[in-house]
Amino acid sequence: MSKIDIRLRRQQFTKGRIQRHKNYGSLLEKQKNSHRRRIRGVVLLAFIFVILTVLIISLFNKSNAKPSENRIPGVEIVQSEGPRTLNN
Repeated sequence: MSKIDIRLRRQQFTKGRIQRHKNYGSLLEKQKNSHRRRIRGVVLLAFIFVILTVLIISLFNKSNAKPSENRIPGVEIVQSEGPRTLNN
């Protein structure tokens, strides 16, 4: 057998291949549905990942925003209302 004969034999239609391609319309529909389902899954996972990332970042920002405990005991820090002038 030459290479051409082997190639032709591989591409020969068998009973199973003919049966599978008889209902080509439903095969296309199944393929489209599975593709849509896969895309929806990827979008859902990306959305969940973004939400979790935002939640984790907000938790870290809240924990880092606590006032420092390195104060001198007995000394209270008072914020001024601005510079004083002679009229005040």
